[in-house]
Amino acid sequence: MQSQLDQMLKTQASIISYVILGKFKNAYKFLLYSVFSKK
Repeated sequence: MQSQLDQMLKTQASIISYVILGKFKNAYKFLLYSVFSKK
């Protein structure tokens, strides 16, 4: 039972970190785009 719970927590953590990384990448692209379009 404990290993199943650990697996669930690891899966949730990886999903959350994946989502945060995705949002961060999008924000970074948007920042780069706005900087380059101002030139």
